[in-house]
Amino acid sequence: ATVWNWSTPNKANDSDKTAPSGAFSEEAVYNALKRVRLDAQNNIIIDHEALIALNETLDNSRLQLDAQSLADLQAIIRQGLPGQAGEDVATIVANFYNYLTAEKEFNALYENASLPQPTESTIEAHEENYRELMSLRELYLGSDVADQLFETSNANAKYMFDMLKVEQATHLTEEEKQAQLTELMQQHFSAEELNHVRHLQLDQP
Repeated sequence: ATVWNWSTPNKANDSDKTAPSGAFSEEAVYNALKRVRLDAQNNIIIDHEALIALNETLDNSRLQLDAQSLADLQAIIRQGLPGQAGEDVATIVANFYNYLTAEKEFNALYENASLPQPTESTIEAHEENYRELMSLRELYLGSDVADQLFETSNANAKYMFDMLKVEQATHLTEEEKQAQLTELMQQHFSAEELNHVRHLQLDQP
């Protein structure tokens, strides 16, 4: 369930609690965070949908929040989602914003390290970089929140790395590669998703 409540009117002095850039309003915050759901016990469901909501709210290269702006954003969240759930979302939002700042710095270190064609060594290097990124997430978000938020992203990354390793494996024949790639797809995708993937492959010219 999603239990956002914007029915309580603001005081006149509080009606414009937004970032200095005008990035936030109650409506904008609600539209971005409405993907965040609660379970039957009113606990936040921390999953890929919540990650999408956080990215839509905060992942803007032009968005620069000082401490007061971030506090104002948290106040809007607490108003729209009262109780412990609102406190939890407000905390996660602040931690996620700080993580995004650190992630940009992290990515800047590796933005020129990619090679045009993947090889076994470069795949391992990218995989190691991703493990470091996972550690960065845990540092800023805590291991439990990071694991739940990025569960789908981590699974997709593992699938991509495993696929690339098979494709670049020089000791495998083409038939062996195809068999392993098919097995990886079956492990990663549900039956419905596999049917969709096969449909897309059939549609290719």
